[in-house]
Amino acid sequence: AGALGSLVAAHSSRIRQIYLLRDRPIKDKKFQTLFRRAFAWEEQKHGTLQELRTGMTIWENGATKLTVVHPSLSQSVLAKSPNATSAILVLQHNGRWLAVWPGDISLPVLAKTLKGQAPFVVMGPHHGSPMGYDKRKESIQHVHDIAPTRSFISVGSANIHGHPRARYLKLLARNNCHVVCSQLNRACDPRADADNPRPVFNGTARLGLRSPRGGVSCRGSWRLHFLDGELMPDPYDEEHRAEVKKLSWPLCTRGKGFHVAP
Repeated sequence: AGALGSLVAAHSSRIRQIYLLRDRPIKDKKFQTLFRRAFAWEEQKHGTLQELRTGMTIWENGATKLTVVHPSLSQSVLAKSPNATSAILVLQHNGRWLAVWPGDISLPVLAKTLKGQAPFVVMGPHHGSPMGYDKRKESIQHVHDIAPTRSFISVGSANIHGHPRARYLKLLARNNCHVVCSQLNRACDPRADADNPRPVFNGTARLGLRSPRGGVSCRGSWRLHFLDGELMPDPYDEEHRAEVKKLSWPLCTRGKGFHVAP
Protein backbone atom coordinates (compact mmCIF):
# COMPACT_ATOMS: atom_id res chain seq x y z
CA ALA A 1 0.00 0.00 0.00
CA GLY A 2 2.85 2.36 0.74
CA ALA A 3 4.01 2.17 -2.88
CA LEU A 4 0.63 3.11 -4.35
CA GLY A 5 1.66 6.71 -4.95
CA SER A 6 4.82 5.67 -6.78
CA LEU A 7 2.96 3.17 -8.95
CA VAL A 8 0.30 5.69 -9.88
CA ALA A 9 2.89 8.36 -10.66
CA ALA A 10 4.95 6.05 -12.88
CA HIS A 11 2.15 4.17 -14.63
CA SER A 12 -0.99 6.31 -14.37
CA SER A 13 -1.97 5.87 -18.03
CA ARG A 14 -1.53 2.08 -17.88
CA ILE A 15 -3.72 1.55 -14.81
CA ARG A 16 -7.41 1.12 -15.57
CA GLN A 17 -8.76 0.26 -12.12
CA ILE A 18 -7.73 0.87 -8.51
CA TYR A 19 -9.35 -1.09 -5.68
CA LEU A 20 -9.09 0.09 -2.07
CA LEU A 21 -10.12 -1.51 1.19
CA ARG A 22 -11.90 0.64 3.71
CA ASP A 23 -9.87 -0.97 6.49
CA ARG A 24 -9.56 2.15 8.66
CA PRO A 25 -11.76 5.10 9.56
CA ILE A 26 -11.91 7.41 6.56
CA LYS A 27 -10.33 10.25 8.57
CA ASP A 28 -7.32 8.11 9.48
CA LYS A 29 -4.11 9.71 8.11
CA LYS A 30 -2.87 6.49 6.47
CA PHE A 31 -6.17 5.92 4.73
CA GLN A 32 -6.37 9.54 3.62
CA THR A 33 -2.85 9.40 2.14
CA LEU A 34 -3.73 6.39 -0.02
CA PHE A 35 -7.16 7.67 -0.92
CA ARG A 36 -5.97 11.14 -1.99
CA ARG A 37 -3.41 9.66 -4.38
CA ALA A 38 -5.92 7.24 -5.88
CA PHE A 39 -8.61 9.93 -6.09
CA ALA A 40 -6.27 12.35 -7.88
CA TRP A 41 -5.61 9.60 -10.44
CA GLU A 42 -9.36 9.08 -10.90
CA GLU A 43 -9.95 12.82 -11.24
CA GLN A 44 -7.47 12.84 -14.14
CA LYS A 45 -9.84 10.43 -15.97
CA HIS A 46 -7.35 7.56 -16.14
CA GLY A 47 -9.81 5.04 -14.71
CA THR A 48 -12.14 4.34 -11.82
CA LEU A 49 -11.65 3.78 -8.10
CA GLN A 50 -13.64 1.04 -6.37
CA GLU A 51 -14.01 -0.39 -2.89
CA LEU A 52 -12.80 -4.02 -2.72
CA ARG A 53 -15.38 -6.58 -1.62
CA THR A 54 -15.98 -10.33 -1.61
CA GLY A 55 -17.39 -11.65 -4.88
CA MET A 56 -15.52 -9.27 -7.17
CA THR A 57 -13.57 -10.57 -10.15
CA ILE A 58 -10.48 -8.41 -10.63
CA TRP A 59 -9.28 -10.08 -13.83
CA GLU A 60 -10.55 -12.89 -16.05
CA ASN A 61 -9.29 -14.74 -19.11
CA GLY A 62 -11.31 -17.78 -20.10
CA ALA A 63 -11.27 -20.33 -17.28
CA THR A 64 -8.68 -18.34 -15.31
CA LYS A 65 -9.57 -15.47 -13.01
CA LEU A 66 -8.45 -13.44 -10.00
CA THR A 67 -11.24 -13.11 -7.43
CA VAL A 68 -11.87 -11.60 -3.99
CA VAL A 69 -13.00 -13.99 -1.23
CA HIS A 70 -12.57 -11.64 1.77
CA PRO A 71 -13.75 -9.26 3.21
CA SER A 72 -17.50 -8.83 2.91
CA LEU A 73 -19.19 -5.64 4.11
CA SER A 74 -20.09 -7.34 7.40
CA GLN A 75 -16.54 -8.58 7.93
CA SER A 76 -15.18 -5.07 7.42
CA VAL A 77 -17.71 -3.47 9.79
CA LEU A 78 -17.06 -6.05 12.52
CA ALA A 79 -13.26 -6.10 12.13
CA LYS A 80 -11.37 -5.01 15.24
CA SER A 81 -8.20 -4.02 13.39
CA PRO A 82 -7.02 -3.20 9.84
CA ASN A 83 -5.38 -6.65 9.63
CA ALA A 84 -8.71 -8.34 10.32
CA THR A 85 -10.21 -6.85 7.17
CA SER A 86 -7.28 -7.69 4.88
CA ALA A 87 -8.22 -8.73 1.39
CA ILE A 88 -7.80 -12.36 0.33
CA LEU A 89 -7.26 -12.63 -3.42
CA VAL A 90 -7.35 -15.97 -5.23
CA LEU A 91 -6.07 -16.99 -8.66
CA GLN A 92 -8.41 -19.70 -9.91
CA HIS A 93 -8.46 -21.96 -12.94
CA ASN A 94 -11.58 -23.99 -13.70
CA GLY A 95 -12.64 -23.43 -10.09
CA ARG A 96 -9.40 -24.75 -8.61
CA TRP A 97 -7.57 -22.37 -6.26
CA LEU A 98 -3.96 -22.05 -7.41
CA ALA A 99 -2.48 -19.03 -5.60
CA VAL A 100 -3.68 -17.04 -2.61
CA TRP A 101 -2.64 -13.52 -1.51
CA PRO A 102 -4.05 -13.08 2.02
CA GLY A 103 -2.36 -9.84 3.11
CA ASP A 104 -2.15 -9.64 6.91
CA ILE A 105 -5.20 -11.78 7.67
CA SER A 106 -5.24 -14.00 10.76
CA LEU A 107 -4.56 -17.73 10.58
CA PRO A 108 -8.07 -18.75 11.79
CA VAL A 109 -9.80 -16.62 9.15
CA LEU A 110 -7.50 -17.88 6.41
CA ALA A 111 -8.11 -21.50 7.43
CA LYS A 112 -11.87 -21.00 7.45
CA THR A 113 -11.76 -19.37 4.01
CA LEU A 114 -9.38 -21.89 2.39
CA LYS A 115 -10.53 -25.14 3.97
CA GLY A 116 -10.86 -27.84 1.33
CA GLN A 117 -9.16 -25.81 -1.41
CA ALA A 118 -5.48 -26.90 -0.95
CA PRO A 119 -3.94 -24.14 -3.10
CA PHE A 120 -0.55 -24.58 -4.70
CA VAL A 121 0.89 -21.48 -3.02
CA VAL A 122 -0.07 -19.13 -0.19
CA MET A 123 1.81 -15.87 0.30
CA GLY A 124 2.51 -15.35 4.01
CA PRO A 125 0.22 -14.23 5.53
CA HIS A 126 1.53 -11.26 7.53
CA HIS A 127 5.18 -11.85 6.58
CA GLY A 128 5.09 -15.29 8.19
CA SER A 129 3.63 -14.08 11.50
CA PRO A 130 -0.17 -14.33 11.23
CA MET A 131 -2.33 -13.71 14.28
CA GLY A 132 -3.28 -17.02 15.89
CA TYR A 133 -0.13 -18.90 14.86
CA ASP A 134 0.83 -19.44 18.53
CA LYS A 135 -2.32 -21.27 19.65
CA ARG A 136 -0.91 -24.75 19.58
CA LYS A 137 -3.75 -27.19 18.91
CA GLU A 138 -5.76 -24.72 16.89
CA SER A 139 -2.85 -23.55 14.73
CA ILE A 140 -1.89 -27.12 13.84
CA GLN A 141 -5.44 -27.70 12.59
CA HIS A 142 -5.53 -24.35 10.81
CA VAL A 143 -2.38 -25.08 8.80
CA HIS A 144 -3.72 -28.54 8.01
CA ASP A 145 -6.94 -26.97 6.70
CA ILE A 146 -5.04 -24.46 4.54
CA ALA A 147 -2.80 -27.26 3.16
CA PRO A 148 -0.63 -25.29 0.69
CA THR A 149 2.03 -27.05 -1.38
CA ARG A 150 4.25 -23.96 -1.27
CA SER A 151 4.50 -20.88 0.91
CA PHE A 152 6.35 -17.71 -0.04
CA ILE A 153 7.16 -15.39 2.86
CA SER A 154 7.81 -11.79 1.82
CA VAL A 155 9.93 -10.39 4.64
CA GLY A 156 12.80 -7.95 5.22
CA SER A 157 15.96 -8.90 7.11
CA ALA A 158 15.93 -5.66 9.09
CA ASN A 159 12.28 -5.77 10.18
CA ILE A 160 11.83 -4.92 13.87
CA HIS A 161 8.78 -7.11 14.41
CA GLY A 162 10.43 -10.52 14.54
CA HIS A 163 8.95 -11.71 11.24
CA PRO A 164 8.71 -14.54 10.36
CA ARG A 165 7.87 -16.67 13.38
CA ALA A 166 9.74 -19.96 13.68
CA ARG A 167 6.67 -21.81 14.95
CA TYR A 168 4.55 -20.84 11.96
CA LEU A 169 7.23 -21.86 9.44
CA LYS A 170 7.70 -25.12 11.33
CA LEU A 171 3.97 -25.82 11.17
CA LEU A 172 3.98 -25.28 7.41
CA ALA A 173 7.05 -27.48 6.90
CA ARG A 174 5.59 -30.29 9.01
CA ASN A 175 2.50 -30.15 6.83
CA ASN A 176 4.68 -30.97 3.80
CA CYS A 177 4.73 -27.36 2.61
CA HIS A 178 7.91 -26.11 0.93
CA VAL A 179 8.65 -22.75 2.58
CA VAL A 180 10.92 -20.01 1.21
CA CYS A 181 11.52 -16.44 2.41
CA SER A 182 12.44 -13.48 0.25
CA GLN A 183 15.12 -12.29 2.70
CA LEU A 184 17.23 -13.88 5.40
CA ASN A 185 16.16 -13.78 9.03
CA ARG A 186 18.80 -13.21 11.72
CA ALA A 187 17.42 -16.26 13.54
CA CYS A 188 18.48 -18.40 10.57
CA ASP A 189 22.02 -17.09 10.21
CA PRO A 190 24.07 -14.23 11.72
CA ARG A 191 25.03 -12.95 8.26
CA ALA A 192 21.71 -11.08 8.23
CA ASP A 193 23.34 -8.63 10.68
CA ALA A 194 26.74 -8.46 8.98
CA ASP A 195 28.14 -5.16 7.63
CA ASN A 196 28.83 -6.71 4.22
CA PRO A 197 26.40 -9.62 3.99
CA ARG A 198 26.46 -12.11 1.14
CA PRO A 199 23.11 -13.27 -0.28
CA VAL A 200 22.13 -16.85 0.35
CA PHE A 201 20.75 -16.97 -3.19
CA ASN A 202 20.06 -13.94 -5.38
CA GLY A 203 16.90 -15.01 -7.15
CA THR A 204 16.13 -11.40 -8.01
CA ALA A 205 19.29 -11.00 -10.07
CA ARG A 206 18.80 -14.43 -11.68
CA LEU A 207 15.41 -13.27 -12.92
CA GLY A 208 16.85 -10.02 -14.26
CA LEU A 209 15.04 -7.81 -11.77
CA ARG A 210 16.25 -4.83 -9.79
CA SER A 211 17.68 -5.71 -6.37
CA PRO A 212 16.11 -4.21 -3.23
CA ARG A 213 17.88 -1.35 -1.49
CA GLY A 214 18.39 -3.25 1.77
CA GLY A 215 18.28 -6.63 3.46
CA VAL A 216 19.96 -9.94 2.69
CA SER A 217 18.44 -12.08 -0.03
CA CYS A 218 17.57 -15.65 0.91
CA ARG A 219 15.47 -16.66 -2.10
CA GLY A 220 15.04 -13.09 -3.32
CA SER A 221 12.34 -12.93 -5.99
CA TRP A 222 10.47 -16.09 -6.94
CA ARG A 223 8.70 -16.42 -10.28
CA LEU A 224 5.80 -18.72 -11.09
CA HIS A 225 4.82 -19.71 -14.62
CA PHE A 226 1.24 -20.58 -15.53
CA LEU A 227 1.12 -23.54 -17.92
CA ASP A 228 -1.81 -25.80 -18.86
CA GLY A 229 -3.81 -24.82 -15.80
CA GLU A 230 -0.93 -25.31 -13.36
CA LEU A 231 1.61 -23.08 -11.66
CA MET A 232 5.25 -24.04 -12.22
CA PRO A 233 8.11 -22.52 -10.16
CA ASP A 234 11.15 -21.02 -11.83
CA PRO A 235 14.13 -23.41 -12.27
CA TYR A 236 16.18 -22.29 -9.24
CA ASP A 237 14.61 -24.36 -6.45
CA GLU A 238 17.41 -26.92 -6.21
CA GLU A 239 20.17 -24.29 -6.16
CA HIS A 240 18.45 -22.33 -3.44
CA ARG A 241 17.82 -25.47 -1.41
CA ALA A 242 21.51 -26.37 -1.52
CA GLU A 243 22.51 -22.90 -0.28
CA VAL A 244 19.94 -22.89 2.53
CA LYS A 245 21.44 -26.11 3.91
CA LYS A 246 24.66 -24.19 4.56
CA LEU A 247 22.98 -21.75 6.96
CA SER A 248 23.47 -21.98 10.71
CA TRP A 249 19.93 -22.96 11.67
CA PRO A 250 17.38 -22.12 8.95
CA LEU A 251 13.80 -21.82 10.14
CA CYS A 252 12.36 -23.34 6.97
CA THR A 253 14.12 -26.69 7.50
CA ARG A 254 12.81 -27.30 11.02
CA GLY A 255 10.19 -29.69 9.76
CA LYS A 256 10.01 -32.53 7.26
CA GLY A 257 8.49 -30.37 4.53
CA PHE A 258 11.61 -28.61 3.20
CA HIS A 259 12.05 -30.45 -0.05
CA VAL A 260 11.81 -30.14 -3.78
CA ALA A 261 9.65 -32.64 -5.58
CA PRO A 262 11.52 -34.57 -8.32
